[in-house]
Amino acid sequence: MHGLLPAGLLLGDRRALDLEVWAERFAHPRGATVDLCASVSAGGAEVWRGRSTHLARGARAPEGAPASDVDVPVGDLPAGTIRWRVPATPAAATRGCPAT
Repeated sequence: MHGLLPAGLLLGDRRALDLEVWAERFAHPRGATVDLCASVSAGGAEVWRGRSTHLARGARAPEGAPASDVDVPVGDLPAGTIRWRVPATPAAATRGCPAT
């Protein structure tokens, strides 16, 4: 459902949502993978679930970690780093958003 609103939710809907996020690590022949997972619930029912798999070439998964069931193509991609800056306060994160 990438990019879609779940059935029953409307753009601008002001219902309380519960967000759960977690990471799972797996061994991979080229290093280790991490799955970044998220689940959103409204009124006790899950309305969205997402998973994003990332490969860390040359890294090692924790001992005993299961093998990844995702075949991540490596190719000749250059190494890179991305830094996300997260505001220290919720008010800074929601600047420009309509008031609730």
